[in-house]
Amino acid sequence: MKLVVTEATVNDVAEILVLRLAVSADMEKSFGDDRWAPPVNEASVLRLFKSPRTRKSDGALLVRILVGKSRGKIIALTRMQTAKPWAFDLKYFTPGCNAVYLGDVEVSPTHHGKGLGTQLMNAAIAAARAWPATAVRVSAYDGAAGAGPFYEKCGFREVGRVTYRKTPIIFFEMLL
Repeated sequence: MKLVVTEATVNDVAEILVLRLAVSADMEKSFGDDRWAPPVNEASVLRLFKSPRTRKSDGALLVRILVGKSRGKIIALTRMQTAKPWAFDLKYFTPGCNAVYLGDVEVSPTHHGKGLGTQLMNAAIAAARAWPATAVRVSAYDGAAGAGPFYEKCGFREVGRVTYRKTPIIFFEMLL
C-alpha cells in the first residue's frame, strides 16, 4: 500500500480527529490507561494548527502537520516543529544542530503492519531535510505502548532517557 503524504490544513481537522480518536481507543484497548496520552478532542486537533508558535515574527513556518492518505482518506499523521518541545532536554542531543522535532506519530489501527509508519517517517525526514534541518528528534514513552523500537527501526539512535512527571521517556535523534 502506497501512502501519499501531504501537508495538512485546517480543512482536515474533522478527518484528523477521527484518526486520532481511533488511535487513542486502540492504544487504550491494547495498553490500558497506563500510558502518557493527552485527551483527544476537536479542540486538541485545532491547537495543532492554531498554536501561537506556528510562525516566527517574520512569517517563517515553525510547525507542519503531515498527513498520510490512502484512497484519499487520512490514515497517518505526524507533527513537525522547529521549536523545542517543553519535555526535551537538549543535554542529550548533538549540539549545534538545526533540529526538527516530531510528535504525534500515528497510523490508523486498521492499517498497522503495512509499512505505512515507515513511509510516513521517510516523508517527514525528507521534509526536514528540505526545511532545512540537520537533525530530526523524537521522544517515545518508555513502556509497552512506546514507539522506541519503531524509531530505531527507522534509523534513529537513542540518545538519552529521563523521567518527566513520573513518566519514563526515551529521546531519539537522527542526524541528516
